[in-house]
Amino acid sequence: MVDFFLVETRSISSSQSASNFDQSEVDKLAKLILDTNGLLRPLVLREVVKFEEYEVVSGHLEYYAAVRAKEKNALKAEMVSALVIKPEEEKAAIQQAQLLEQLSSSTKATPTTSITPLDDLSSSLEDLFNRELRAMTQKLETNLQRISDQIPKQTKPIDAFNQLSDVELTRRLTSVGIKGKNLDKIVEQIVKKRPFNSLSEVVKQTDRLSEKKMVEIVDSWANLLFT
Repeated sequence: MVDFFLVETRSISSSQSASNFDQSEVDKLAKLILDTNGLLRPLVLREVVKFEEYEVVSGHLEYYAAVRAKEKNALKAEMVSALVIKPEEEKAAIQQAQLLEQLSSSTKATPTTSITPLDDLSSSLEDLFNRELRAMTQKLETNLQRISDQIPKQTKPIDAFNQLSDVELTRRLTSVGIKGKNLDKIVEQIVKKRPFNSLSEVVKQTDRLSEKKMVEIVDSWANLLFT
């Protein structure tokens, strides 16, 4: 079974010379690659001895077009879609590629409106690419959302007074030096009289919380993340 990857263009080499191909066709395909944000028919590659370096088995023209596209826009053409074959599958893959090339040449010699095996392959590879790309995008979005959910959210002081449980509020007020019966009374009054529209209203509604202490609380809580 072959594996589908997005491979860095710079990590790929070809056994065929670029001079073997019509440079106008290479330029034309390079432009289309940039216009469509990718190669619709993936390269067929084999992994060479060095880690994460590859050699083209089929798609030499497409490879040079991808290289040209990268020269035009390094960011958009940094990666290219590819099917990476395993060593034990290499012989069969080469035979399949050669047969498809023969069928393609035969089709060009005898024009017809029927769908060729090469058309079927191109369509299948395009569908595979799109499915894999959607799956990779969905996985990335899921991971990013999970990471975002794990990051503690900063809460405004007024929201903390209005939303924190009495236990959490007690812990937060203790962190700024309010303790004992005074702490219990303040928490009781806040929980009973909230919601508040402003911090000054919190001070007015709690007879044991001064404006000076509120400033200290705001300064301290400004550096905290509430989860």
